[in-house]
Amino acid sequence: MKLKKLITIAIPTLNEEIGLNVLLKSIYENLKDSKEQEFKININIGINSGKDPIPYVQNQLNKLQDLKIIKDINIKYRDVNINLSSNITYLHSSSEEGFMWFIGDDDIVLKKTFKYLFTELKKLITL
Repeated sequence: MKLKKLITIAIPTLNEEIGLNVLLKSIYENLKDSKEQEFKININIGINSGKDPIPYVQNQLNKLQDLKIIKDINIKYRDVNINLSSNITYLHSSSEEGFMWFIGDDDIVLKKTFKYLFTELKKLITL
């Protein structure tokens, strides 16, 4: 069996349940019909204190977890705000080896983004 390449989507967040829900929905909509065989995806969410958004986004997380392309979803909540740059550093250092994509909790993934990403990464890997 060929080892799959890993892409980690790292999402730092602070008090953003609505934006996080929209982001996770956009990731799901982009991946739900994916036939990608070479890559697996981890989603790492770093919650930087404040209100815990996970109960609000749990439905989206469950739908994502059911996709074959998703390897794992990791969530880390902190009681103390360690600021954005430290949260990003934490997400980076706690990720497995592979490719990383940092995306804000108020962003969305546009249609065909993953298809484009997979195509470009495959080109990069073959260089």
